[in-house]
Amino acid sequence: MSGIFDYVSGAASRVREWLRSELARSKFFRKIPLRHIEVIVALIGGINTYLILAYREEIVSFLEHSFLVLMEKVCIIAGIAGILVYTNFFQEILDKKFTTRNRLLAIITFGSISIFGTYSGLELYGAIVNVRDLAPMVAGLTGGPIIGTCAGLIGAVHRYSLGGSTAFPCSLATVLAGFFGGMVYVVCGRRFIGAAGAAAVAVIMEITHMTLALLLTSPYEYAVIIVRSVAVPVTLSNAFGMLIFALIISNYIKKREKAKTIFEDTDDAEMHDYQMQAARKIQHTFLSDDVPSIDGLDIAALKIPGNTGMVDFYDFMAVSVDRLAMTVVDIPGNTFKGSVEMAILHTIVRSKAAINQDAESVVQYLNRRFMNDEHANHIRLFYGIMDTKKRTFMYMNAGLAPPVLCGNGKTSKLRMDAVLGSLEVKNIRNNEMTLNKGDVLFIHTNGMERDGSAQVWDRKVTSLIREHETESAESILSRIRNALPSLGQSDAGFDDMVLVVVKVL
Repeated sequence: MSGIFDYVSGAASRVREWLRSELARSKFFRKIPLRHIEVIVALIGGINTYLILAYREEIVSFLEHSFLVLMEKVCIIAGIAGILVYTNFFQEILDKKFTTRNRLLAIITFGSISIFGTYSGLELYGAIVNVRDLAPMVAGLTGGPIIGTCAGLIGAVHRYSLGGSTAFPCSLATVLAGFFGGMVYVVCGRRFIGAAGAAAVAVIMEITHMTLALLLTSPYEYAVIIVRSVAVPVTLSNAFGMLIFALIISNYIKKREKAKTIFEDTDDAEMHDYQMQAARKIQHTFLSDDVPSIDGLDIAALKIPGNTGMVDFYDFMAVSVDRLAMTVVDIPGNTFKGSVEMAILHTIVRSKAAINQDAESVVQYLNRRFMNDEHANHIRLFYGIMDTKKRTFMYMNAGLAPPVLCGNGKTSKLRMDAVLGSLEVKNIRNNEMTLNKGDVLFIHTNGMERDGSAQVWDRKVTSLIREHETESAESILSRIRNALPSLGQSDAGFDDMVLVVVKVL
């Protein structure tokens, strides 16, 4: 027997060495999937063992001969397993996408393999030494108790039809193998138990099989002889076959999960790129850098894009000859969703500003529009109407950082209310103030305080405006921008921003 194993081991080693050679690494062989090589080697090993046993059977004992014959059948079944895992119906079962069609195909397939396990066995005192239980167990471990039990029934009915002293206990054991495998599948949360667990299940099931043979075969002495002769080869071959089958299935599952992860990551990346391209198109369409030239006002505005785009925006609209509406909106996050929100809000504000001559009406409508939208209540908006003739300013501030007003040596902050969608109707009232010549109003979106706290930022801005309030709006804005140079650096946490300076002439 040692000579046979040495021969098989040597042949396997030579095949392995050849596969690792330069020839095997050529373009031709790189095109052959590894699973095909595994199947071919398994089939060659099985046929090789069968030929050795067929012509040199006399050199081994019956126990050794039984083990080798069963191992040869296991090699063939392993080859079948290597092909089976790549069939559509079995992939659906592994993915838990059960249908009547794939259940029937699985039952018929595994039932047929179980019959093959019987036909390929050896007869001993009316008993058949076989690997019949292997297929129903695999069916149960991968598809659940229904598929496992039904596959076992096919193998059991066939075995019982052959008769013999152990027909009933062996048939019963085959049904139980499928059912037991299915219950393990259920207990494991309808997931494949893995290679080591599957091999352990096979050992336990074959021990159960031998126990049933002892209990249900008569006379008892006859049952003991049979069990003593076949217990070791049957248990080892079924366990080994289960291990090979389970390794093939586990390897396939791991490859599928890895491929799925890679696909999802790639798909997410492509989708993100597509969304960002669409977002930039939306931003380019709706956002304008134009600043109006209005008698009595000097206006300067600046947009600082974030890492992935620009969704914060400012807008100026002439609502009458002497009245200019202005909007500054902060939408956190430079995402595709943010770009869509920007486009919607930009359109709504412009349409409402054209027919409403006060800030209160516009903000009331927007608040109602976003009141039931839990995803939109992060939007912060400042809306004001400047009367250049009367030099009055009417505004509503829904959550934006309080604008700063400097003039005549004094500094004040404009009122801030809750964000859109959260404003109470009674609090939506026009805030009005009179502006004097030389007053400077500075409005900005959130995120400017990344160089320090909000208080530090406010002190810097206030100091700059008061120091240079006699200069033009463009000059004041430039000084504010230059005071915080790090705002232009690439940073993962860098959100987009809008700066607006309005000076009364």
